[in-house]
Amino acid sequence: MMPKRFLPIAVATLLSGCVLPIPSTLHVRGSVLDAKTKRPVVGARVTIQDHPKATGMTASDGSFDIPAETHWGFIVPPAEPVGLPDTVVITKDGYQAKTVRAAYEKHEIFLQPK
Repeated sequence: MMPKRFLPIAVATLLSGCVLPIPSTLHVRGSVLDAKTKRPVVGARVTIQDHPKATGMTASDGSFDIPAETHWGFIVPPAEPVGLPDTVVITKDGYQAKTVRAAYEKHEIFLQPK
C-alpha cells in the first residue's frame, strides 16, 4: 500500500500532460481559382462550416490558410481527437458558393462564375 504522503505526487504524475490544447477544427489551406480562367480568386471568404470564427480570405495569389481552432481540455493520452469538422464553404461575389471537404494538404478549389 502507498503511504499517504506519496498520494499527491502520484495524482500529479497521472495528470501531467493531460490538460492540453485540443483541436476543434482542422488546419486547412489551399487556393481558390476561377474554374474558367484558372486564375486566382482574390478576396474569397473561406469558412469552416459551423465554425464562423474559423474564417479566412484568399490572398492575391488565391491562397488561404486557416489555422485549427483549439480549446483546452482534459484527455488521457494517447487519445487523439477524431471526427473534426473538415467541410469548408467558399463564397465570393460573382461566383457560385461552393462547399468542399478540406484537408491539411494544400489543394486547389475551383469556383464557377455566375
